[in-house]
Amino acid sequence: MPDYVIQRSKRRSISLTVRPDGMVIVKAPLNVPVRTIDGFVESKKNWISSVLERNADRIVLKESVPYSLAELSEKTKSRIDDFMLNYPGKMPNAIKVRPRKSVWGTCNSKGTISINSFAGALPDELFEYIMIHELSHLEVLNHNKYFWNLVSYYLPDWKERRTKLRRYSIDI
Repeated sequence: MPDYVIQRSKRRSISLTVRPDGMVIVKAPLNVPVRTIDGFVESKKNWISSVLERNADRIVLKESVPYSLAELSEKTKSRIDDFMLNYPGKMPNAIKVRPRKSVWGTCNSKGTISINSFAGALPDELFEYIMIHELSHLEVLNHNKYFWNLVSYYLPDWKERRTKLRRYSIDI
């Protein structure tokens, strides 16, 4: 059985998370016995192994390496400014930069784009993919074929870039 950390709280069910760094976290109700939690983890050991194997080639971006969060946000803002100078498509109403745990960017119906602070630490091709992806949402808010056709117009190799981006995770 894999090692794990138990986090107890006022909840109704047991959940299991495997972090990108390999730590297994079990969230459980206050009154559930440890032997029940052990049994739950044991029943999920094949799933845990597959996630750990999948995460083996992950690249984890940490807040402290190599920039502070403030420096990273500034670097990301600077990269966005440089990118937007040459972008020929529809312009957003605003672009915000903030640290997020699990998403690289968002776009809302008001035309505001939010980019993860950690995007500034990514290679150019992945940063460009995030920007084109979110900027394309200004035209098409969902992920239908029109959206992906628009992304393909700017980045014919978007699938390869998305695959590479999925190797990266954020640890804050």
